[in-house]
Amino acid sequence: MTDPRATVTSLLEKLSDGDPNAMDRLVPLLYDDLRGIARGRLRREATDPTLAASDLVHETFLRLIRLDGIEWQDRSHFLAIAAHVMSQVLIDRARRANAAKRGGNRKKVALDAARLATDARIERSVQLDEALERLADEKPRAAGVLEQRCFDGYTNEEIAEAMDISVSTVERDLRFARSLLAEEFESAG
Repeated sequence: MTDPRATVTSLLEKLSDGDPNAMDRLVPLLYDDLRGIARGRLRREATDPTLAASDLVHETFLRLIRLDGIEWQDRSHFLAIAAHVMSQVLIDRARRANAAKRGGNRKKVALDAARLATDARIERSVQLDEALERLADEKPRAAGVLEQRCFDGYTNEEIAEAMDISVSTVERDLRFARSLLAEEFESAG
């Protein structure tokens, strides 16, 4: 029996080499993992209650197909990139929803508390994404550690293994990232 991790790594190498069929063969091997990540992202980040985990996975695959020039390393690397793309899908949806609520020739209607809470959540998602982008510019490794820990639900040990760093480095990066984000949100009011 073939080792599934070896199969995934082999397909990722083919994908890096431009094999157009590699992504189609990867989908069934990684779909359950990606749905699990999507469910977690939707619980924490989603502002659209109609978006299902499978829809998020499909949109993520569509964006992944369009990515060029990535040297896919292994399953962990692919899942980390996919998780980041999922966040971008959710942020793009939040930005579109935020833009839609501000414009157009719509009638003014009274907003209920639930709608106001959703609008605030959209705004926080956009602020968080902008803060994470600044963190990634300043300390890319710390941003990657924070994303894997908070958004993907990986343990410090899993992050250390995936990023080939020590657990103490993961912990140090997490402290730095959380401190920087706390400062960002305090200064934003």
